[in-house]
Amino acid sequence: NSYPRSGSAKLKFILCNLEYPNVKHDFTTMSKYIPSIDNSDTRADGTSFGYMCTHSHIDSDIYLYRHVGDCLISEYWFKQKFYPSDQTLEEFIIESNYGELWRKSVEAGRAAKIQLSFNDLNNPKALEKIFDYKCDLSNIKKAIDKCSFKSMAKVESDKGFYYLPKGNKNIPYMRKGTSNQWEDLPKDFRRKLCSKNDGELKYLKLSYYDDLKGEYRNYDTR
Repeated sequence: NSYPRSGSAKLKFILCNLEYPNVKHDFTTMSKYIPSIDNSDTRADGTSFGYMCTHSHIDSDIYLYRHVGDCLISEYWFKQKFYPSDQTLEEFIIESNYGELWRKSVEAGRAAKIQLSFNDLNNPKALEKIFDYKCDLSNIKKAIDKCSFKSMAKVESDKGFYYLPKGNKNIPYMRKGTSNQWEDLPKDFRRKLCSKNDGELKYLKLSYYDDLKGEYRNYDTR
């Protein structure tokens, strides 16, 4: 379970490469092995090996999370790719009530047995511990390396984006693959965004209010 654009595609690619390391995975194989229960197309094609993905606010075993600002920025560009509009990024964030559905997602994710951050997806030891894989860390690292931003961008370029092949081809699904893009928003805007989500961001240890600087900052900078 995760809010959209929390890194679920990367997590699914990693799990597919761990379970089926000899398969040359793309977005189509990923959606077959780990179908989205929110989408009738992937549910119908699914050949799941035990995992399913959802962005709905339901009980789940794994909750994948990412900073609300990064989620909303990525979601904005995803929607511009498939459903282009004249709406600006700031207008989109305001329309979302600064991440109201993200806040509901975090509340639902509190009950999950496993809570996994976007940054954990690059940590072999975190994945070994969380998913209890009985293999060498080197194999987990290989799976992670196969799912680097560069590798996934090439897969998209070569094979496309499974059940949604159309859209604005000038906007890639694999757009940047970085964290903390929210810090590039105007200062007053990101302050309001973070203050609206202050409790959830503190709970997930994603950002905090710096009294000396008078602004919200990435928690890793403490």
